[in-house]
Amino acid sequence: MTMPESTYRDLMHRTITNYEFVRDNAQKDGPYEVTQLVNSFVAVVGYPRERAIGELLKAVSIEKGRDLGLPPIPVISSNPNYRADSVADQATMLRNAAAHGRIKFSADENSRQIGAITFSDENRARDQRTSIALTIETVEQILYAFRNIAEYLFQQASQLNKTQVG
Repeated sequence: MTMPESTYRDLMHRTITNYEFVRDNAQKDGPYEVTQLVNSFVAVVGYPRERAIGELLKAVSIEKGRDLGLPPIPVISSNPNYRADSVADQATMLRNAAAHGRIKFSADENSRQIGAITFSDENRARDQRTSIALTIETVEQILYAFRNIAEYLFQQASQLNKTQVG
């Protein structure tokens, strides 16, 4: 397994640093932490596909993702046989929803702040629609989990490269 440079890992760390800054300095008139969370999330789930890292993510099982902090992601599908078998499957669904503008924000009734985001994806070839409703806290957990996954992939690639050289 070869990691295409350390760019993905570095992007994850920088993305989280920026998100934490905005989150910690959020005010009524900005900066807006949920907006930054969504922007960060799009980078985290979109970048791997565009850089062929998505293939590496296929090797990360849902169970390994859980070990690395990935929370359960409740998928509602029009296909009763649908299964997400890897972190890549889940990332693809979330990436497609975000990239195609199929995200919907829901307000928390008590705080009147954004409390949840629904990601919807559609695969016309399979006549399949999926939907994932996540709290803001869960989206944040996914963001951190993807940083951990990037670190894991980088370490795996580094170990493999050492054994091939040695």
